[in-house]
Amino acid sequence: MDSKTESTDLLFVYGTLRRDLNGRPGSYHHYLRDAEYLGRARTREEYALYAEEYAMLVRGRQVCRIAGEVYRIKDKATAAAIDQLEEGYERVEIPVVLDDGREISAFVYEAPNPAGELIPSGDYADLLKAWSV
Repeated sequence: MDSKTESTDLLFVYGTLRRDLNGRPGSYHHYLRDAEYLGRARTREEYALYAEEYAMLVRGRQVCRIAGEVYRIKDKATAAAIDQLEEGYERVEIPVVLDDGREISAFVYEAPNPAGELIPSGDYADLLKAWSV
């Protein structure tokens, strides 16, 4: 896969858009129903992940590699809906590594003003498990 030619339609999700969190209260995975799931991944670089009501990725602080999933967005309507959902977040391109070892570039939504609890593992699912105990 040539990440330079295909990155514009790839999206890395780390919070409520993830399919492995589908069915939980607050899940927005249905926004990706028309997108192609490419697999689990982690960011290549270390970032910070916070959560209050939603997960918030922050590039300015190095804590760990963030866990998530990569999707190919196939249509403008899906892209527009996700942009609207993520209003207030900045859409930036970052390198991510799929579980099969391939490195690609994908867009991610970064929080400009993070708040809440730091997730030391970089995996939003870990925090949700702790909150449900």
